[in-house]
Amino acid sequence: MVNLRLRPNHLVLDTILRRRYELATLMGFRNYADYQLSETMAGSVENVRAFLDEVRRLSEPALKRAVETRLAQTSNGSAVKSIALYDLVSTSGTPGGVIRLPARGRTA
Repeated sequence: MVNLRLRPNHLVLDTILRRRYELATLMGFRNYADYQLSETMAGSVENVRAFLDEVRRLSEPALKRAVETRLAQTSNGSAVKSIALYDLVSTSGTPGGVIRLPARGRTA
C-alpha cells in the first residue's frame, strides 16, 4: 500500500521548517532551537547539550550496574550480545534502543 499523502505532508513540513528558520534568523538567532530556548530556563542549545551530557555522565555507572545485573541473571549460559532497554527498565518504562555490549568478561 502506497502512502499517497507522503509527498504533500513532506512539502508542508519542509515549508514549516524553512519558515521557522527564517523567523529565527530574522530575530537574530542561529536557528529555531536557539530562538525557542532563548526565554526558557535552559537558555540555549549549548546549555541543553551540556545538561544532557551531565545526565549521561552521572547515569552511566547506574546503567553499567543494570547491564551487569541483567547479564548475571542470564543463567542459561548463552552468550548475550545485546540487551534492549526494556530489559533494564520496569514495565512502566518505555522501550528504547538497544545497548551493544562488549565481549563477555569486559565491563559494559
